[in-house]
Amino acid sequence: MNNNIPSPMRAEYLRHSDKPGYAQGVLTIYAGEDLPCEYRAFWGNANGKLESYTALAPIICTGEVTEFELAPYTLIPRGADRLLVFGATQRGKELSDCYAEVMLPQGASDYDLGKPLYEMQVQSDIHLSQNPEHSHNLHFAAVLEDIKKTSPNTLGLFINGDITNHGYVTEYDAFMEIIDSTPSAPPVYFAMGNHDLSTYDDLPCDVATANFLKGTRNTWSDKAYFDLWIGGVHFIFLASERARQRAWLSPQQLAWLDAKLAENRNTHRAKYVFLHQGMVDTVAGCLAYQKWHDVEQTAELTEVLGKYPEAVLFSGHSHWKLESPHTMKPRDEKLPTIFNTSAGGYTWDDTSMTT
Repeated sequence: MNNNIPSPMRAEYLRHSDKPGYAQGVLTIYAGEDLPCEYRAFWGNANGKLESYTALAPIICTGEVTEFELAPYTLIPRGADRLLVFGATQRGKELSDCYAEVMLPQGASDYDLGKPLYEMQVQSDIHLSQNPEHSHNLHFAAVLEDIKKTSPNTLGLFINGDITNHGYVTEYDAFMEIIDSTPSAPPVYFAMGNHDLSTYDDLPCDVATANFLKGTRNTWSDKAYFDLWIGGVHFIFLASERARQRAWLSPQQLAWLDAKLAENRNTHRAKYVFLHQGMVDTVAGCLAYQKWHDVEQTAELTEVLGKYPEAVLFSGHSHWKLESPHTMKPRDEKLPTIFNTSAGGYTWDDTSMTT
């Protein structure tokens, strides 16, 4: 029992979108006699929390009245007809026994997106260890099993950098052993991160790149940046060309990216671009105050990407949790849509604490 955690008195939800399924709006939470550290809101129905869904982004209690904005393009899960708001301890480790319930507008979750064209999964910052019992290794094994159950027909799992901790051959061997020992594992594709490029070790850059290509069984490129067409979908993998925390992209790589985005272009079909490090003020972990934006040629990359609004860029590196605000940056006049890919090994948030 957690009766010592204050629960909210009531909650209100003002939905701003008139599109069925879109959750954008403001959740207003009214505190009871005592204030909790945080709140956690869950999608629910008459049976309680909706199965298989975690809480929305952490909601810091700001006083007697707390307002929380649901991000644009957030979808209301099918089957949800209400929000359940709990009081919570710091980082949501424990929840209050009681909660405030607010009903969604009638028909808010009645929508049909149609049949997906394809499915894919993206993750980054696995940080595999040579020790097969390390928690990071166990996390990745669990990911493969989860994808087998939830997305058996996936195009693949795309690892957006920091596969290893040091770029060692033995770490890649341990990684591939997990894949090889998982029956019916999904196809896995890799972009190179700063740890794979041995930023924190003495491994020469060319050796680390060779280890990456060989260790990930990449037989289609002699460079760390390359592209693949999979099931008629274009995937483009960028990579830093210097061993440092910040991504350094040569003029040759940027020109290559421009050409690849123009290749067989269909403005109504997405092309997916992977770069381990993120650009400043785009997605969670890369906001200026968070200090995990690490692309040296941000202006040049922005100029190229801005020409292709149908592109979708994935960035990792920061480890910011997926439920953080700004996990997705909708496309605008300067940049296409960008997603934070969070981390498989361990995650961070605005408290700058490992969680």
